[in-house]
Amino acid sequence: MKNKIFAIAAAVGSAIVAAPAQAQITGTPASVGVSVSVPEILYLRTVSNINVTLTPTDLGNGSLTANGSGFYGSDQAGTADDTPSSTLDTTTPAFTDATAATRTINNVYAVWSNSPRPGGVNVDVEEIANPSNGLSTIAMTIDDTLSDKSALTPQGLINPTIVGGVDFIFDLTNAATSGNYTGGAITITASAP
Repeated sequence: MKNKIFAIAAAVGSAIVAAPAQAQITGTPASVGVSVSVPEILYLRTVSNINVTLTPTDLGNGSLTANGSGFYGSDQAGTADDTPSSTLDTTTPAFTDATAATRTINNVYAVWSNSPRPGGVNVDVEEIANPSNGLSTIAMTIDDTLSDKSALTPQGLINPTIVGGVDFIFDLTNAATSGNYTGGAITITASAP
C-alpha cells in the first residue's frame, strides 16, 4: 500500500512539471481622464460673547490700589482754614481720559476659505448702532481700520485664512456709575468678493 501511494504521488508530480506554461496576454493600456469638482467654501467661526473689563488705567489713572472688586487711591495737597482761601485742589486726580476707553479683544473670529476669487476674503466688523437693551449710557464704536481684515490668498480649509480681533472704543461720558453694562452687539461678516 505504501508503494502505491508513492507511485501515485510520483505520477501526479511529474504531470505538473510536464504541463506546458500558459502564455499571458496583455492588452494596450487605456487612458481614462478623471476630473474632480471641489466646492467653494467660506466658513466663519466667532465667539458667542465678548466680556470687557475696564481698569483704572482705561479710566486714566493707573496708580490706584486694588481692593476686592474695586480700587482706591488718595493724595494730599493744599491747606484749609476758616476763611474762604482753601487751597484744596479740586481737579480730577488724573482721570483726564475717563471720557473714552479703548480695548483690543483678540481672537474673536476665524475664517476658513478655499475661494479662488481675485478679491480674496474680507471680514467686516460693525457695531449695531442701537441694539435693543444696548449698553445703556455707554456708546460703543468699532475701530474699523484695526478690526476689519482681508486676505488675498486663502489658506485652504485646514488652517484659517484669517484670525482677527476687535478694537473697541467705549464712550464713558455718560457712564456716571460703576457696574455692569450689558446688551451691546456687533456683527461680523465674512465675504469672498
